[in-house]
Amino acid sequence: MFFRQIPNMRSAATAVCSVKPGEVLPEESLKRLKKQAEENGLIFNVKENSSWKK
Repeated sequence: MFFRQIPNMRSAATAVCSVKPGEVLPEESLKRLKKQAEENGLIFNVKENSSWKK
């Protein structure tokens, strides 16, 4: 992951784009993102934006 090359980088934003607004995020997707973040020394937080529009 390239984020580790950035000094003091502790977190990054991402999205589960396969899920439409208003649908529940699959638990497996969240677990996979959490694992990837933590394996690379990043903090994992979940944020919801209900006003997201496509």
